[in-house]
Amino acid sequence: MRSDKPSPGTHGHWLYFGIALALIGTVYVLYGANIIRWRNSPDFGWRTNYSYGPNVVAEVFKAGDAAGLQVGDTILAVNGQTYDTFDELFFKIRNEQPGSLNTYTVKRNGQTVDIAIKTGQQGLTTVLWRSGSFYVVGFIYLMIGTLVFLMKPRARESWLFLAMTWFIGMTVSYASPSDLMRPLWPV
Repeated sequence: MRSDKPSPGTHGHWLYFGIALALIGTVYVLYGANIIRWRNSPDFGWRTNYSYGPNVVAEVFKAGDAAGLQVGDTILAVNGQTYDTFDELFFKIRNEQPGSLNTYTVKRNGQTVDIAIKTGQQGLTTVLWRSGSFYVVGFIYLMIGTLVFLMKPRARESWLFLAMTWFIGMTVSYASPSDLMRPLWPV
């Protein structure tokens, strides 16, 4: 005897897909809101990279370049205060007010140099250039994975491809934040 009713587990894949899509969508919306909010963030003229640690200059922007800061410089102190962690750098020793001056004590080629950089404001164009392009490319990866999944939602390969493209997409999207992600979760 034939039954037109689907078996109980038939639509379970849609539930898992919907939950995953809702979670990733929420994170993407939160990150997108941060991108818009970052336009008012301070621009110190340089940034570090988590791979190199909080003291090594990984990228120099217009104000830092004009002041003489270089990629690879090791920052020993900011405004006369030493630091060892990203938390100290981000929350304790830098002056974030646009127009304020931060003095960086830098070690370069065995020499110590003081470099003063005026803190600016990033602006939407800068934020979109630094973070927006990665956000869009990552989103494209997510969409490709979603479209392939929707073509054959019950195939194991579709799930694997979906997971891979979503993971790559999120990794690319969040690769270059212009400032700290808000809300800051308690650590």
